[in-house]
Amino acid sequence: MSNILLLTPQQVLASVESDEDFGPWTISFFEADGVTPIGVAGISFTARIGAYPALTSAAGGGITVSGNSLTFFLPAASKAWATGRYPFTLQAGDGTYTRDILANSTLTVGAPAAFAVSAFASGGSSVALSSLSGSQLLTLLGVMPVSQMQSLVSLIADAQATYIPSLDFSHVTNSQYISVL
Repeated sequence: MSNILLLTPQQVLASVESDEDFGPWTISFFEADGVTPIGVAGISFTARIGAYPALTSAAGGGITVSGNSLTFFLPAASKAWATGRYPFTLQAGDGTYTRDILANSTLTVGAPAAFAVSAFASGGSSVALSSLSGSQLLTLLGVMPVSQMQSLVSLIADAQATYIPSLDFSHVTNSQYISVL
């Protein structure tokens, strides 16, 4: 079994000139104490930057996995990114689970090289969950892909039961999410 469920959402704000190498930049994973490394062996990673071809942790795919870290590197000669700001996503998978690792992350092409990583919204998931109404949650679940549902379940577990709102679904009828009384 891998450590995929221990990986927490991260936010990356990166930039690079169109004629510069992308990287080498590193994301490292640690437990809540900020010291104990979380090994990423057995987990594959796929990064997407806008609509450009994906970077992968397969050999030569642009992502190198070692210990508790991922290093991104793509030589300038092998990329053809137009100037602009692009969404930057990273998905982890171990054959059983998939998780979206990057949240609200971007890469700006056409700015000096930079790469900043931070934990995404410490406590933010608790606040977001507690502000949802029952109908909002049902709407969200109805359009959510399976990989995101797995991440949501992890966020709910991370938020702990005290932060989960007391949702009232009594007004919802004909829903596949509510059993017949």
